[in-house]
Amino acid sequence: MLPDLLRRFLQMAKNKPAVDNTLVRRVLAQIQTHPSDFVGVGRSVIVGVMMRMAQLHQKLKSRQFREDDRLQKDMKTFEVLEIALVHQVSSLDKRQLTGVLWALNTLRRQENRELLIGLLKRLPEVAREIETYRLSMALVAIAKLTRGLSSRDRIEAAQAVIARAGEVAVDLKPHRIATILTELAVLNEPLSSTPSQPLLQHAATVAVTFEPRAAATTLRALAKLGWVHSGANEGKGVSRGVDAAQTLYENLIENLQVSVLNGAEASAVAWASGKTRVRMTPAMSAELAKRAVETCEEMSAREASSALWGLTVVGIRSHTALFNRMSRDIRMGGFTNVQALSNFLWVCASSSLCPCRHASQSLFAETYLRAGDARASRGPRCGSDPCSAGTIGGDEKTARFGGCLELPMVCKCSEP
Repeated sequence: MLPDLLRRFLQMAKNKPAVDNTLVRRVLAQIQTHPSDFVGVGRSVIVGVMMRMAQLHQKLKSRQFREDDRLQKDMKTFEVLEIALVHQVSSLDKRQLTGVLWALNTLRRQENRELLIGLLKRLPEVAREIETYRLSMALVAIAKLTRGLSSRDRIEAAQAVIARAGEVAVDLKPHRIATILTELAVLNEPLSSTPSQPLLQHAATVAVTFEPRAAATTLRALAKLGWVHSGANEGKGVSRGVDAAQTLYENLIENLQVSVLNGAEASAVAWASGKTRVRMTPAMSAELAKRAVETCEEMSAREASSALWGLTVVGIRSHTALFNRMSRDIRMGGFTNVQALSNFLWVCASSSLCPCRHASQSLFAETYLRAGDARASRGPRCGSDPCSAGTIGGDEKTARFGGCLELPMVCKCSEP
């Protein structure tokens, strides 16, 4: 009975724009009530049902994922599908594999580690067959679902996907290239740029066609991956276009339309400039600082702190309005991220600016509360070296802020 019901469900889903919810509920109830009936059902049927379930809940927000009762019941059913698929994962073809990855990512399913490991191992075997538009989808899933799994498997899967992206680079649109590089950065693994050279070389030749959003996210991704750098910072010059990543970065900077960047994009470009130390022309630096100030009200606290940090690192000081925006956020309790807090502390110690008296009180209170978080992190980056450890108010709680707490005594901002 179950196989027939599943096939009817899939056929109906194929022929109609919307899935019949009544039939869907019958299928899911049958699977949950009689999981043993699922043994022997083919992988194409399993994958099809997983994808249809993901489509049902695709538009749920984060809060709804925690509160939606129907979703919680459906996830018990989804577990049965995952278990049934584990022993067939090595036989998945390219479409089935990327379909499962999409479904798992959509439903935020990370519980079945055996299935995730199997998918990671299978991906390099079929990567050269994956269609262009599915490549970024696969990388998004790898980056978000497989944290905590084998670093080697994650790297091999990611390198296989980006090698495939290089083979079909001429068919990739700029926004897909930006997504691929962004997800590689999200992986937070020590990835080599070697397999990505064909993709980066093509991107460099079409850099002028990148929309501002794609350009900004690509600049940030390249900086985070560590594939772009300034040799002058280490006392040795780096020739222009030393490799494909460097060339792409330089071409994007040259063709960047700074005046149309939104807040998030301006923050990304400023942070990338500070991270790589690849200096812009004075005119572009001034324009970026101006744009960051113009759009600072639409930035999140984290974006604003990243912009402020990046501008300060590259020596741009004309950002008082952005600094005052951050001071206001501190005073109103807008800091929720320890990295944003440490960025701001570093700027205070590195510039002639300091927060107003009320913001300073909130800043030290926030630092005290987040000392444990800072101790677990790498702390702020003062130049290229981490700050030395120091105590806050003589308390036993220690934060890795050190010299960043030595704020200027004279307040330069407009607040009383």
